[in-house]
Amino acid sequence: MGCKMYIAITERDKNGKVISRTRPRRMNSYVLGWAAAMWVLLSTPIQAGIATLLDTSGTSKTPTYQTSATDTTLGCAAAAADATRGIVVGTGTNAVTPSDNKLQTAIAHGSGAGQLSYGSVSFTSPTTVGGTKSRITMSRTFTNNSAGNITVNEVAIYAFIADTGGYADKFCITRDLNTFTINAGTSKTVTITLDFTA
Repeated sequence: MGCKMYIAITERDKNGKVISRTRPRRMNSYVLGWAAAMWVLLSTPIQAGIATLLDTSGTSKTPTYQTSATDTTLGCAAAAADATRGIVVGTGTNAVTPSDNKLQTAIAHGSGAGQLSYGSVSFTSPTTVGGTKSRITMSRTFTNNSAGNITVNEVAIYAFIADTGGYADKFCITRDLNTFTINAGTSKTVTITLDFTA
């Protein structure tokens, strides 16, 4: 039994035509935020509110369990233009460490120099594969509407985890080094797959 995570990149031109696809590559990038989210879900309600960790703004928070719709633990859904949660990208090259709480150097949403247009985050329903795996995927398209090519070096997932102050804060749950270039006028879709093996 296990949980494995994979990343694949699909490139499209300005007309949406697929130019290239990469083979799925194993990600080994779970960080402390992932462990904290699992801890909150598994320990609720007795142990909730003990651990502390940094959110994506660098503020120390105490994760806990909340039942309201806006405070859902591990909420990764994000609308277009929202670069604060879901799959996010950056230009940093620092090695991944378990204590990473954010991208080293985030790429902002926009169409200016060094910016990418963030699409919405989409999900597939859970499916079974080959009789031994359960699978979910999440995807996000990044479009380069600037005048120059942009090289991505890091990919992360930011998720909601509620804290004891009653707020749903964003925490980094994965960070992976993965270098690819998005040429001006093109887009690339990042698809992250989680496989759970029986």
